[in-house]
Amino acid sequence: LVGAMVAATVLFALRSGGATRFKLGVVGVLLAAVVLRVVGLDSVVVTTIGGMLGGGTAGLQTIDYRQELLDTSVALIKQSPWFGVPNHADYMQNLRQGEGIIDLVNSFLAIVLDAGLVGLTLYLLPFVIIANQLLNKLTHVANAPQSTLSHFANHFVAMICASLVMIFTTSTFAVMPFLLLLLITLPSAWLRLLEPMPA
Repeated sequence: LVGAMVAATVLFALRSGGATRFKLGVVGVLLAAVVLRVVGLDSVVVTTIGGMLGGGTAGLQTIDYRQELLDTSVALIKQSPWFGVPNHADYMQNLRQGEGIIDLVNSFLAIVLDAGLVGLTLYLLPFVIIANQLLNKLTHVANAPQSTLSHFANHFVAMICASLVMIFTTSTFAVMPFLLLLLITLPSAWLRLLEPMPA
């Protein structure tokens, strides 16, 4: 549901504000998220979203677990931010669940714990590059917002944003790796087709 809401919001923002305003909006949202985290209001936002999505007792326990997981992971990451935390699972034994696993339900945290901020940057770079290229194409067709070109670019940017938000709240398993691969390869191939053919 969160992914669907993000996709719908991105589509609305692109159609009403254009690509340049959308880029500024994304930067603003990221800065706001950092400020909320620093100030300590992120838990209020998470609880509010959980309530909106109809979380019962099990849902609230899941939110609490994810919040505790985030706090523990951030504390570990601060000790070794650039290249990951060696044997990070040893420091997270209090988060083991009934199945005996530490359910690292945030793909970004898993990447940072394994490979640090350097690894996270390398992971996100293809998505950022492709989304930026799609948004640049939208800027060039600003006079034709209903063209096939703008529809394709709009929808792929929305899917990229929604998928990145979704893996913030889940592990990358099952169909997600395939979907993330498609969100890189299909727009890459399509953008290549738009390039002028050599003489």
